[in-house]
Order: sequence, then structure tokens, then C-alpha cells
Amino acid sequence: MKLQSKFLMLGAGLLLTGLLASCMTKEEKEGADELVKQETACLEAGGRWARGGILGLQQCFPNYSDGGKSCNRESDCQGMCLAETRTCAKTFRFGCISYLNDNGTREDICID
Repeated sequence: MKLQSKFLMLGAGLLLTGLLASCMTKEEKEGADELVKQETACLEAGGRWARGGILGLQQCFPNYSDGGKSCNRESDCQGMCLAETRTCAKTFRFGCISYLNDNGTREDICID
């Protein structure tokens, strides 16, 4: 998605947040403001803001700069070292994943 489109979507989100803010409690407004700050920081860092996980919450999916690089252990990567391909993950992933831990040993994990 082009940067211009990202900022257009962000602007629409901010407008919607402003409209909904009049119906919120102080605590809800603070939570919404924090979510907008997180989304802005995510997009500015080149990440993708989307729903994820079993609860479908909005969150940042960062683009790891070493994604696709070969690896032998978790510490070789910003994210996970994927066991199947022995490459660094390109972003955060949900689901059941086989990865190489810091000892280079394969482990399986399911992330919801």
C-alpha cells in the first residue's frame, strides 16, 4: 500500500476516533488516544496495522529488516528463526510455528 494511502486511512481513523470520542468516558478516550498513537508509530516504522490473534485485536505487524535472511538460532533474527526454512521471519506471525531457539534446537509453539 502506498504511503499516501496509509496516511489517508490514518486520517479517516483519526476522524472516526474524534466523532466517537464524544460518547466515551475519560478512560475510554485515553485508551483510544493510545491506540491511535500506537497505530501511527507502527505505520511510520513501516509496519502493517491489522487485526490479529484469536481476539482479533488491532495491532502492529512489524516488517523485520532481516526477514528472509538465513539463520541457525533465534538470536540471529529480530523475530523468529523459522525451522522449516532456516530463515528469519518477515513479520510477527500467529498460528502454530516451528522455530529454532537460541541453542539452535527446533521447538514448536502455537500463538493465538
